[in-house]
Amino acid sequence: MRPPSIVVVAARPVTFFRTCLVDAVAGAVGRAAVRVLRRQGYRVEVAKRATCCGQPAWNSGFAAEAARVAQATLDALEGGDGLICTPSGSCATMIRLYWPQMFRLAGNEAAAARAERLATRVVEFSELAARGP
Repeated sequence: MRPPSIVVVAARPVTFFRTCLVDAVAGAVGRAAVRVLRRQGYRVEVAKRATCCGQPAWNSGFAAEAARVAQATLDALEGGDGLICTPSGSCATMIRLYWPQMFRLAGNEAAAARAERLATRVVEFSELAARGP
């Protein structure tokens, strides 16, 4: 009798964007989310250079200022082909829906195009945790 075959499945890569609020106020939330994703079998890398999605300035009507803040996060989240996960529905929505518009209003068409490509990879933590790898 032959032993059963062992199938090795490569862990799916996920870039974790912890958000400015989680970073400043609720670090335990970010750490717990990363633990959950890793236990589900994701290979998680935290986007350490990402800072803020720009939502506070955007919601206050300051598109150029929001774009300036969000530029560092756009730069930090690009690269790779895996998913980008954030523990904030409003930040996920900001990146998926409003970044292209925000960068265009700020006069940065190149960043708007980059944001459109990146948006397809963004998921909110509960979306990703619920569906599993």
